[in-house]
Amino acid sequence: MFREKKNNNPDVVDGEYKLSAWVRKYKNGDFNGNSLLVQRDLGWYDWWCKEESLPNRFKALAPKVVEAVEANVVDPDKHYVFFKNVCPMVGPTYDSFRICDLETGKVQLCFSHVLKGSHNSEHTHWELDDFRSAEKKEISGTWRDIKKYLLSK
Repeated sequence: MFREKKNNNPDVVDGEYKLSAWVRKYKNGDFNGNSLLVQRDLGWYDWWCKEESLPNRFKALAPKVVEAVEANVVDPDKHYVFFKNVCPMVGPTYDSFRICDLETGKVQLCFSHVLKGSHNSEHTHWELDDFRSAEKKEISGTWRDIKKYLLSK
């Protein structure tokens, strides 16, 4: 990742903000800058879109991260988040965020806002891949459907 390693900061593990710290920084407005440095610090890892569009994409995704954290499906002190603008083989790019285990780096939850035409999709929708158990679960629908699933766990 691109975040500066801050060895003496208890909110940062291997250069990644704990989700609890990330949410606090987001709510405090610490990620409001438009610079690429700010975008990398808040968690953009990979993108195919123009760098200038990252702040607006973040504004759309960040509240969803907070909702996922507030659903208490992962320990916010043991996980981190990163963002990707995905370039599928078919259709337009779309945005996603992943919640990962700080210790192993493994993705636990992958949220994707798939646009109409991406992966031959007939409509814009959310997808969630849940890797927290041995049996991967895939949920597709509105954000309300995703949130309902999260709150049921």
